[in-house]
This record gives sequence, structure tokens and C-alpha cells, in this order.
Amino acid sequence: MKKRSENNLGENTLLRSHPTYIKKKSQRSARWCCFLVVVLFFTGWSVGGTGSAAGNQPEVRVGSELDFPPYAIADKNGRPDGFSVELIKAVCGAMGLSVEISTGSWDTVWSSLVSGQLDVLPIVAKTPERQSLVDFSLPHTETFDAFFVRKGDPPLSTIAAARGKEIVVMRSDAAHHELLERNFQGNLILVDSIPNGLKLISSGKHNAFLCSKLIGTLVLKKQGLTNLIAGPIIPDYKRVFSFGVKKGDRELLEKLNQGLLIVKTNGEYDRIYAKWLTVEDPWLKVRKYLLPVGIVTIAIFLIAGIWVVMLQRLVRNRTRELAEKNEMLQHAQEELEARVQERTADLAQANQLLQVEITEHKQTEETLKESELRYRELFNNISSGVAIYEVKDNGSDFIFKDFNKAGERLDEDRREDIIGKSIYQARPGIKEFGLLNVFERVWKTGIPEHHPASFYRDERLKKWFENYVYKLPSGEIVAVYDDITERKQAEEKIRASLLEKEIMLKEIHHRVKNNLQVISSLFGLQSGYIQDDKSREIFQESQNRVGVMAKIHTMLYQSEDLSKVDFGGFIRDLAGRLQQSYATAKSPIEIHVDIGEVSMTIETSIPCGLILNELVSNALKHAFPEGKGGEVKISMATEGDRFVLMVQDNGIGFPADVDFQNTQTLGLELVRLLVGQINGTIDLAVDGGTKFAITFPKAIQKG
Repeated sequence: MKKRSENNLGENTLLRSHPTYIKKKSQRSARWCCFLVVVLFFTGWSVGGTGSAAGNQPEVRVGSELDFPPYAIADKNGRPDGFSVELIKAVCGAMGLSVEISTGSWDTVWSSLVSGQLDVLPIVAKTPERQSLVDFSLPHTETFDAFFVRKGDPPLSTIAAARGKEIVVMRSDAAHHELLERNFQGNLILVDSIPNGLKLISSGKHNAFLCSKLIGTLVLKKQGLTNLIAGPIIPDYKRVFSFGVKKGDRELLEKLNQGLLIVKTNGEYDRIYAKWLTVEDPWLKVRKYLLPVGIVTIAIFLIAGIWVVMLQRLVRNRTRELAEKNEMLQHAQEELEARVQERTADLAQANQLLQVEITEHKQTEETLKESELRYRELFNNISSGVAIYEVKDNGSDFIFKDFNKAGERLDEDRREDIIGKSIYQARPGIKEFGLLNVFERVWKTGIPEHHPASFYRDERLKKWFENYVYKLPSGEIVAVYDDITERKQAEEKIRASLLEKEIMLKEIHHRVKNNLQVISSLFGLQSGYIQDDKSREIFQESQNRVGVMAKIHTMLYQSEDLSKVDFGGFIRDLAGRLQQSYATAKSPIEIHVDIGEVSMTIETSIPCGLILNELVSNALKHAFPEGKGGEVKISMATEGDRFVLMVQDNGIGFPADVDFQNTQTLGLELVRLLVGQINGTIDLAVDGGTKFAITFPKAIQKG
């Protein structure tokens, strides 16, 4: 609470939203008004005279920064603007002075004022060093400084706390002078403007930037520097802003002082202040309603006073009549006794009702006690951790109010050590954990939220927690959470095991492919020693079949997904190799593949690849007699949950006298066996060539 009060008092001095400031401001305004009347009287209303002679006076040369918001900025057209610029214009206007404003960096305009090239700077912090160089007008504003640091870094609350650190300040700024005057024990890095200094800290360089807390906060918002925060107001010094006037120009200084008093008296200062520096004052709302209430209260007291006087007069009149009505009193006493008896009966009845109400109240208390016991029993014996938080500072802090036994076990903490502590103090890693954002949303909206598994880390605890957060009708926040560290560790082991098995499976496919290629090479070597053409053809066919299986294993271990094969790519590769093996110059045969992106498991890919190898090989060998070219087409379609794989040619056609279901040739026998292996069916159509259609399910049941 102390820290918060310091922050509010510091900036509210500038923003005029503190009631003490409002009262002091009214008193100062009254004193300035009286002083102004005296001054105007003894100067013979010199203000009016000055105004009439303004045309004969030289322009006041004013210098202004362009990067000192909200005091000195550039508007959208690049012209100087801001609180101090508008104030110096109003003051000079009140005194009949015209102004010529030039702009530059602070270092430039300050040097120009000291050298006499400028007459006035509209905003200069008054320091002992500067008083020997320029003259200062009456103060017009005050502000306080703070260190700006990166989020996550410890705040710096005093100049002493910054000892030994790298501190960035604006060159020749009040902060620069104050640090030099105090013989600051650290490294000073100088920049030309406040935005440049804040950007330097935001980029990760140096430790902190010292400047006006209000100005720095406005620059953060304007520049979008979300990774910086302002620390508390430092108590070492404050900035008192005045007009800086060229040394020795007493006439101009006196005119500026009188002009400042005029704009403060006629309300122009308040208008400029409200435009640039004032925020909404909650005390104004309070006074808006307190004033009518106060008037009504005073009216009530006045009416009550009048009533008392009238009542006293009435008592005196009644006293005089008392003797006359003594007899009437006797009768009234008798009536009163009768009424007392009647009221006694009523009281007895009311007493009975009261006893019933007391009994019901006791029963309600017992019910509440039982409910509290059940709640406490559940609270203390639930396996999940439960923490109840009291919301402080409009949702910016959360205080532990209750903490169950499971929470003690999960957080490795004791309830008595936690109750009453801020969540920032008890759980130092809570910001990085991400739970505070959930707390704030639930507190504002009242909608429960689930905070998924996240890793919490501080010097004492390193665990995975999962939280469920909701809001009580009392406004308190409840977090129900579980330690899922063991589950996370188990998941990590499973992932590692799966990765290891995946690597092993790739290695198996690689080795199977190598072995099949060795077998294929042996077939190729052996066929070179065979003189019989029929036997050599059988060897080559076997070599092709082994090559089909080797290619599928190659595609598997090269694939990201070991469970699927790019069947379309495999078929296009197979068709190219078969065309190279069987096509000749005398019989030019084209193979067309019409298969899109189709993925299959190894259980389906190998049988389908071997089936295509046999059917396409047969077409290339037998469908086109010597000297006749043609076309073989491979396509695949989908019918519900089944694939239809088709191989057709425009050759001489399948012999009509041959039953392909009962032929004894090895190739067609192998095709029938493989179709049965994938739970499919095969159909033959002979119409301008040969067309085989194999239908099989997309998912083959194992076992």
C-alpha cells in the first residue's frame, strides 16, 4: 500500500487529480489573483499598454524540442506543439508579445539559450547548475522521475539502488545533472531524446533509463515498447518546470511572470492543462454528488433547528394547559391501563412467535455448521490441490486466503506459511507460469477457465501443474490443480521409445531392401550363365518380383510415415522400369499411369505391386506381336470403401480358349494368390484388348 501511494501521489501532482492538490491550487489561485491586482495597480495597467505597443516590439525567440511528450512534440504537420508550447504562446499573447518558435534537440536549444541565440525555452527543470546560466520564471508544473527497466528485471526505487549499473539518461537533462551532482557510482550512457533512451533499454542493452515517469509512460505507449515497465517514483529529487529566460533579460522575465499569473487567473492555464495533462478526476465525481447531499443536509439541520424552537414554544403552551387537563389525564390513565393489558396480550403472542423464530434460527445455524463441516471435510480430503485467493488492487494482486492439505503436499509448503501472502511472494515463478492472466480474466468475466498443463519453475519447485480456475460469489478466486509431473515424464519416455522404435523400423526396412537387392543381383548374375532362353526369362521375372518388394521397402525407410507408401509414385517408377525392360524399337509400347496421390500400408502395397508387375509384364510380352506397337494403361478408382485397380491394353486380347482362373502359368497363379491375400476379387474383360480389374478393401484386416 505504501508503494502504491507513492506512485499515485507522484504522478497526481502532475495530473492534478489528488484532492489535496485541488485545495492547494485554489488557495494559490486566490493569492496569485490578489498579487496580480496589486501589480496591475502599481504598474498603471502596463499590460494594456504593452498590448498596444506589441507591433513595435521584437519577436520573442522561443526554442522547443520535438520529442518530449506531452510538453513538447510535433503535430501531424510537423509544427511544434504540446503543453509548454501552447502555454508560452498563451502567456506571450496575454502580454501582447509575438513569438517565433524554432525547434531542435534538447542539447541544441539549451546551448542556443545559454549563448543568447534564443530568448526563452518554455520548459526547463530548475537546478542549481542551470541557475548560473539562465534565469527562471515562476514554476508552472512539477513532475517526478523513475527508472524504466525491462520486464522481469528488479525495479530500482532510488538512485542508490542503481549504483554500479549502466544507466541511460538524456544528455543535459535534469536527470543527467542530478546524477552528476550526486557523484553517481555507475556508468552513464547519454542519448539525445527520451524515445531513443527507452528504445536502447528495450533492445536489451544497459540496465535502466532515468526520466520523468509520466513522459516515459506516454512514450512507451506511443512507441509500443511493451517489454519495459516503470519503477516507483524515486524520492531523491523532483523536477520543477519553469520558463528558461536568457540570462539578464529582466524585462522579459517580469513579463513572462505576469503573463503566467494572468493565464492562471483567467482560466486559460486550466484549459491548457486539461487538454494536455489532466486525467479524469474521481474526486470531481464525488464532489458532484457530495455538494447536493451537503446542501440537503444543511437544509435538514436548519429545518430541525426551526422545529426545535417551535417545539419549545409548544411545550410552554402545553405546560400551561397541563393543570386544566389533569382530570382528563386520569381518564387517559384508565384507558392506558386497558391498552397495556391489550398490548400485554399482544406481547405474549409476539413472544411465542419470537421463540419459534429463534428455534428456526438455531436450526439454520446447525444446518450451516453441518454444511461447513462437509465443505471442510471435502476441502481437506480432496486429492487435488485447492487454493482460495482474495483479490487486491483491482485484480493486480492475489492473496492466499485458504490452502488445503493436498496443496501442501503438491506445493511442498505449509498452510500457515502461505496464508496472507501475495502470490508473487509465495510463488516467484508465477508470471512465467502463465496462471496470472487466467486469474485476471476469471476475476473480470466470472467465466471458469482451464489452464492446461504448464511447467512451473522457481528456486524451490520444478513441476508440471494443470489448473481449473473459477470465481466465488464472494469475489474470491479458486484454483483447483494437480501435479502431472509423473504423467509428463511418462509421456516423454513414450515419445522417446516411439522415436527409438521408428529408427529401428527404418533400419529393418533398409536391411530388408539391401537383402532383396542382393537376391536380385544374384538372380541377375545367375541368369548370365543360363543358355536356355526360357530359363533365363524365368530368372528375369523372379528378379523383377524381388525388385518390386525391394522398391517398396526403399520407399518405406525413406518416408516420414513408416506406416504408409506413396503407391502412385511407386507405380510410376515400376512402369518406367518395365517399359525399359520389355519395349523394343520394333514394337514401341507406351505405358500410361493414371493414379493420383494414394497411400497404402506395406501389407497392401507389396501384393498390389507384385500383381501389377505380373499383369503389365504379361501385356508387354504377349499383347503385342512382333512389330506391332500399342498402349498399356494403369489406373485406380475408388468405390466407397474399396479400391479398383485396373490394367488394360489395346493388344490382341486374352486367348478365348484359356480360363485365366484355372491356368497353370506361374504369373496368373501368383496374381490369383495375391488377390486373395488382400481380400479382393479379379475380373477379366476382352473387348479390343485385355482389361483386368482388381477390387479390394482400402483397409485390410490383419490376422
